[in-house]
Amino acid sequence: TGYDKDVQHGLVCAKTDQHTGIQWYAGSNVETKATETAVLTGQANTTKIINVQKRDVQYAALICDEYNEGTYTDWFLPSKDELQLMYNKLYKALSAIGGFSGNYWSSTEMSNNNDNDGAWGQSFSENSPSEYKKSKTCRVRAVRAF
Repeated sequence: TGYDKDVQHGLVCAKTDQHTGIQWYAGSNVETKATETAVLTGQANTTKIINVQKRDVQYAALICDEYNEGTYTDWFLPSKDELQLMYNKLYKALSAIGGFSGNYWSSTEMSNNNDNDGAWGQSFSENSPSEYKKSKTCRVRAVRAF
């Protein structure tokens, strides 16, 4: 939500949540290998998740992938660090701009979880990245790179 003519590239998030309570997965605890945490890795994570989870039912990554706003259709579920950046730059620094509330999913799967049932989320009320069970329902906010 914003544009700076001097910036060559960056991230932008959707103005509102795409969902206020949805699971990370499509109902199956399978490893997706979507374990990247860094900024600019959310798109790759989202693609990995969808390739494994398919498109049979709605889940966090799919909702972001299918989102479109205006002419943009290249949205994705943010990585753990992209989600933290949204907290730091939009929620904390700009006095809660964007209407963020509660817990949000990232596209980052827990790489050290033997049961394949965990993924990273972010509490916007407590500023704490946390491991959540993939079956937990959290909010979703899509992002895109430019």
